[in-house]
Amino acid sequence: MILRVTGHSMEPFLPRGVRVLVRPGPARPGDVAVVRDAEGMLVVHRIISSDVRSMTLQGDNHPLPDYPVDLDKLRGVVSAVEFSPGKWEWYPRWAGWIAASLTEIRPGILRQLLLKLLHGIARRVARAVPPPRQKSNRKRREPTIPRRFEYQAIGDETAVYDTATGDVHFLNATAAWILQRACEGAEPDSIAEEMTRRFTDVALDRACADVAACIEDMKAKGLITRAEPH
Repeated sequence: MILRVTGHSMEPFLPRGVRVLVRPGPARPGDVAVVRDAEGMLVVHRIISSDVRSMTLQGDNHPLPDYPVDLDKLRGVVSAVEFSPGKWEWYPRWAGWIAASLTEIRPGILRQLLLKLLHGIARRVARAVPPPRQKSNRKRREPTIPRRFEYQAIGDETAVYDTATGDVHFLNATAAWILQRACEGAEPDSIAEEMTRRFTDVALDRACADVAACIEDMKAKGLITRAEPH
């Protein structure tokens, strides 16, 4: 999901008004997590410590940590930031670890200066190095292609023949690629990020919406199904 930051608690890393891409998955100290608080509001703060049941968060611009939060309140982890319209940048995890270690530094002015320096270095590194592939240890239901379908390339399109119904579905090159990546186990958000690298004129939020709509359309047609986790 994509959220817009509405406060100043995560400055200088997340200025008010920027949008963030939030991915489901495990969270570690240093990550910027999205959690739902007791009032039902979404909070975007950095994890400074965690154990098997809870985690403690703190805004980079806050002098003190928040109350511990149960792990089941986690809604995802920030994986990319839109610092300027249409330009998304991933944030190196090592920078998050360092930022979390700076929470003990007093006074706050010194910590803010160090965070600004760290933030600038991390952004330069992020522009020069491609984002790492996301890994997840959780069991998930990966899409699979039903065996009743047969495929045939016809020019720039792929014809998908349903041997059970006699229907023929035509996929353009992009849709066929999305189908392939989905059946390899890639998450929709990951496919969208890859799409923005393949087609530099496509904004990430548009890519996320297009990939989600394409996958849902394929599910409706029966082109992909969900296998039970092992």
